[in-house]
Amino acid sequence: MGLADRGDVVAVAAVVVVVARVAPAPGLPALRPPAHPNSSLGFGSCGVCLACSIYNPRLANAVETSWQKIQSGNAKEGLALLRRHLAIRPRDADAWLALAHAGLLAGDLAGCIAAAERARVLLPGRPEPLMMLGGARLAMGDTAGARAFEQAIALDPHSPAPFRAWGDALIRTFRQDEAALVLREGVRILGDDPALLLSLSYALNVAGGASPQEERAWHQRLAMASGGGQVRPGGSRTGESGRPLRVAILSADFREHSCAFFLLAPLKAIDPARVALFLYSTTRQPDSYTERFQTLGTWRDCGRLSVEQVVSQARADAIDLLIDASGWTVASHIPALAARLAPVQVSYLGYPATTGLTTMDFRIVDATTDPHGSDADCTERLLRLAGCFVCFSPETDWPTPALTPFQRGVGPPVFGSFNNAAKISPGVVALWSRLLRQTPGSRLLLKAAGFQGAYGERLRERFVSAGVEAARIEFADFSPTTAEHMRLYSRVDVALDPFPYNGTTTTCEALWMGVPVVSLTGDRHRARVGASLLASVGRQTWLAEDDNHYVDLASGLVAKPAGLEALRVGAGGEASGGLRAQIQSSPLCDAPSFARQFEAALAAAWQREPSTEL
Repeated sequence: MGLADRGDVVAVAAVVVVVARVAPAPGLPALRPPAHPNSSLGFGSCGVCLACSIYNPRLANAVETSWQKIQSGNAKEGLALLRRHLAIRPRDADAWLALAHAGLLAGDLAGCIAAAERARVLLPGRPEPLMMLGGARLAMGDTAGARAFEQAIALDPHSPAPFRAWGDALIRTFRQDEAALVLREGVRILGDDPALLLSLSYALNVAGGASPQEERAWHQRLAMASGGGQVRPGGSRTGESGRPLRVAILSADFREHSCAFFLLAPLKAIDPARVALFLYSTTRQPDSYTERFQTLGTWRDCGRLSVEQVVSQARADAIDLLIDASGWTVASHIPALAARLAPVQVSYLGYPATTGLTTMDFRIVDATTDPHGSDADCTERLLRLAGCFVCFSPETDWPTPALTPFQRGVGPPVFGSFNNAAKISPGVVALWSRLLRQTPGSRLLLKAAGFQGAYGERLRERFVSAGVEAARIEFADFSPTTAEHMRLYSRVDVALDPFPYNGTTTTCEALWMGVPVVSLTGDRHRARVGASLLASVGRQTWLAEDDNHYVDLASGLVAKPAGLEALRVGAGGEASGGLRAQIQSSPLCDAPSFARQFEAALAAAWQREPSTEL
């Protein structure tokens, strides 16, 4: 499950693989990669940016600061920072390349092209400027972009970077199926390169097109290529009977991040007599959420530790069971997981598929996301919780639900999705276009970092090509706070869940704000999260079995505005009623009960008795 599905939050899969010519400085943290500018889209490292390919200590601070500003929605200031640097050092070729990449991320395609052309003059024979030009031209709808990537491959035929950049550019322009084809071709030519396999795995998550068995095989190849294919026995599980199980959670997201909404309340409800918690953090930018996590158990800051040091820390802490909450979304964790940090290792929450790692023993899911009979799709043994595999904990400062203009009788019906832009695949565009055509006058409101600038225009063009008027597609601006983000749901009448990669946080947010969510059931975990969430709140009637059912459900909901109003404020018109009250009293928000199930799952994993359901 990719939890970081909110468009204005740094999303899943910020992965760094060093592919270039200048080696990282000695002592570069093994478990904390440089901030990756691609994390705002969240799927697949581009392989061409400064952090990935030209580590330069002199530029690191300025460039990383600019990336942070761009990721937080302040692209203008981030670009200005790079331009100020270049005003002082106008022949700094790497900085021009960084500026090109910043422009590409911010949707400033003219600026990207100008900077890339300058870098191309200063860096003759280097493929990176061509990758930037290719990405910008594809985003402008120029088919010459593919030619630029082909030229980059010709310049560096043994590097995965051009293939990864090409795949990344195709995902950014909502051509996920083509991205998977390009990356498959890269693997065919270069073999099992770990960087290429990583990008391909992300592309398959959003594009689909591979069977569950094929995806398992790709992840096994990825694990093997990344050093995670060796069998390492779990080791001793001896200990005094009756003592608490010593459990460590490894995560880079102990901060204001989607994961926090599914970890804070359950961990706070854990019984210390049954589980002694350790939090192994590689969080880069601690905040007030980090402080809350630090109170939940023994805190270990592992961000600047080597793999060997983290392994030693886990041994010193006598960890019985380690929960990895990131999977391949934080690839720098993989070597530590492959070295085995604990006798039992469990995958949970942060990644929507199998890890393929031989050292990952279990995966916590539920019977809806991973039905009985699907065990062979994962290399891990499945631990199925009886209810939903997550527990949602909304913040107290989020606004109360409010009627939309349509529900007040002063506007058209609005469908909405605030999911990560990479999830808006060609199949999603086709089905949502059909829904809009079948619902005259309706609009679609989308919100994510990946819709800025020319990228949004490319997506709008795809809807127009499918018979939807351009004015009916709207993109919401960045929200500086989570509360403001939540307030935008007062403009959405019905939320649309993407596929084959469902939302998680966005679905819970919408339900909490009184917005019904229509989801399409798929055949594997990431395509069945919507089904699990809706079942946990008693709203299975919003779950579609096929495309026709999806359209009928969504259009049927907006055909009854009084029903939508009741979901917001309750049948009696009181704000304390409605869908929010139902969600609040449902198993989805019952942290104490969830904590008991979670403790039982961990005990089963420790005892190596993976019952089919707990």
